[in-house]
Amino acid sequence: MKHLTIIVLSLLLIGCNKENQIDENQCIPHDLYYDYDPNLRIDLGDECKASFSGRIIDENHEPISSARVRIGYVSAFTDELGYFEVENAKTNQNYALVSAESDGYFKGYRNFIPNLNRKNEVEIMLLKKELVGSLNSEEGGEILIPGGHSIKFEQGFKRKVRNEGNYESLYQGKVYVFAKYIDPTSQDIEAMMPGSLMGVTNKNTKVILTSYGMLNVELYGESDEELQLAKGYEAELNIKIPESLLERAPQSIPIWYLDERKGYWIEYGQSVLVGDSYIGKVSHFTAVNHDAFD
Repeated sequence: MKHLTIIVLSLLLIGCNKENQIDENQCIPHDLYYDYDPNLRIDLGDECKASFSGRIIDENHEPISSARVRIGYVSAFTDELGYFEVENAKTNQNYALVSAESDGYFKGYRNFIPNLNRKNEVEIMLLKKELVGSLNSEEGGEILIPGGHSIKFEQGFKRKVRNEGNYESLYQGKVYVFAKYIDPTSQDIEAMMPGSLMGVTNKNTKVILTSYGMLNVELYGESDEELQLAKGYEAELNIKIPESLLERAPQSIPIWYLDERKGYWIEYGQSVLVGDSYIGKVSHFTAVNHDAFD
């Protein structure tokens, strides 16, 4: 795991070298903060333009065609070999976010410091959505996830209001739970993990994370509408720790959620070590990560 943290830190530092001269006409001074939380205001640098190319693949390393790739306000679609190319996309001097999505897969993200003088190469592995169980919205219940993980739900859910992007309307009916565990010790972790191992603490500090387990979770209703936990309700996560990491796992660890608009992790809560698992509660679902940091 230590070598993974070093690799990710190296990726985040690409482009920071003062010798990498930037044409002053490429960037516009901009007091731009990506995060919508007013308590988390991290400066990601001037507004710039950069070019990108890359490949979108599945867990078998097979190409995903017609996947939609977004960089800033620019979109492109992959060809039959999974390749895409985007020229002069609006980004930031110290932060670029590339996202990819395709039907039947969890949305993928990659963030890094862009090179403004040459094309940035990106590979994103999309993870298949897997239906792991269902429950009645008025009863809640426990959903088991392959690998020894689980989620305990209370009874409150709400549906996403169409064209508004938020969750307001209460939902009653069957709740379908799609989940995918992401093993931080996997040899494909750099391609499959959402974003990178960059996080923002609740003290508004950027940090490099060391993951002890990630989980993608999405909830849907009977009419395939997107669902979320209702206000005031929580779900309890039980995430089993990889055996190779258990010996050095801290007794308590921050929970991080993926900011889906910004593509990086934000400190959210706390989990405690119980046996070989971390147990903690969340009040909403995006991708969830259990990470330590220095």
